[in-house]
Amino acid sequence: MCPKEETITVVRLKAFYNPAQWQRLGLKTKKAKNKNMFKDKDNNYRLKIAFDFDGTLTEPDVFLFAQRLIQCGHDVWIMTARIESDDEYIEQRDFFGVFTEEDVSTRNADLFKIAEELGVPRDKIIFANLESKSDAYFKHGFDLLFDDHSEWHCNPICENGGVAVKI
Repeated sequence: MCPKEETITVVRLKAFYNPAQWQRLGLKTKKAKNKNMFKDKDNNYRLKIAFDFDGTLTEPDVFLFAQRLIQCGHDVWIMTARIESDDEYIEQRDFFGVFTEEDVSTRNADLFKIAEELGVPRDKIIFANLESKSDAYFKHGFDLLFDDHSEWHCNPICENGGVAVKI
């Protein structure tokens, strides 16, 4: 379990505020309001966090980090650039001339398996369908995205006031 007062510091993320500590340090006690954050039953702030799948959540260390965040009560989702629809996938595959013998009905089995191991339900998996993840990030009100592609995914989110970390 997480210690009662655990903080994760990310640049530009004003997530943790302790008025008594700020007063002791002589800092102004102006509270930053983040409408996406929520408090758990112990009145601790929690984050809504998205992890990219391929090249990010598939890395063992990142998987363990996501698992730890879930144990600490954070709301963890998976956001992938993969295509959700089998028909659209076949259309894109044929358009780009990528011909494989794979059974398209099982092409996301690895994603669903890792999501299940992590404890992320299928309704918390977002398919960006080969598009930028910026729209989905803001639509779903995420506080943070971890991804392995900065130019295509992280940078557009950061440039529009969000927080995305390339790992």
